[in-house]
Amino acid sequence: MNIIDKIKQVIINIFYLGKTAKEDLKDKPAPKLFEGWKKNNVAERMLKISKFDIEKINKGNIDVNIKTNIDLIKSTGLKNFSYLDVGCGVGNYNKLFKILLPNHKIEYTGVDYSKEAISLANENFKDENSKFRTADMQKLPFKNKTFDISCSSSVLPYAKNYSKAISELARVTKKYVLITRTSVTDGKEIYQRQKAYGSEWVCTLFNENKLKKITQKNGLKIIREVVLKKIDSERTEKSYILKAIR
Repeated sequence: MNIIDKIKQVIINIFYLGKTAKEDLKDKPAPKLFEGWKKNNVAERMLKISKFDIEKINKGNIDVNIKTNIDLIKSTGLKNFSYLDVGCGVGNYNKLFKILLPNHKIEYTGVDYSKEAISLANENFKDENSKFRTADMQKLPFKNKTFDISCSSSVLPYAKNYSKAISELARVTKKYVLITRTSVTDGKEIYQRQKAYGSEWVCTLFNENKLKKITQKNGLKIIREVVLKKIDSERTEKSYILKAIR
């Protein structure tokens, strides 16, 4: 990044992302802590960050997490497909696909449980090939096998019932499921209180073996996994692509 973009990044981190904090919890948290993404102004802050990410991508500076998602989609070999973005936030991936997958024809649907986020998605990133709607990932309003690809990008860890969310992802998908930017552990499952975007919520760090068993139970087979970063000796952030085999 040039000096101007570096200054913009600092401003974004301070005023929109806010000071991040993480704290492991001893007990399972109260359900209300899973609702932090609905707090007022969280979506507005996400929009500012998303627009800056698009600016950087237009200049050739692609975030590693975004690049990994794009690479996993390319690995399917599909060029013309329907895509469900679960927990789409403000819908910026619809724009990113136009930039990073210009030769693909994608029928994009984005869902999020935040009404504010969906409102901003419709205002900023909707086009003739996309739809946005408010929905809970644990009860998706679609028929079985509706989408060629479904994706949960850094969203599954924030679900109240992630097992149900995986079941729903599998149910509505015909071909591939992406579970990306997900922290897993070798040991016991961990609940972590996190603060950012002027709000707080709970993130689940999955026991990886348990996560894989749940995906298998729902007819999904992991065909590739990518290590994004090693957090510590027991914790790793990964992205997965799974094939629907039932």
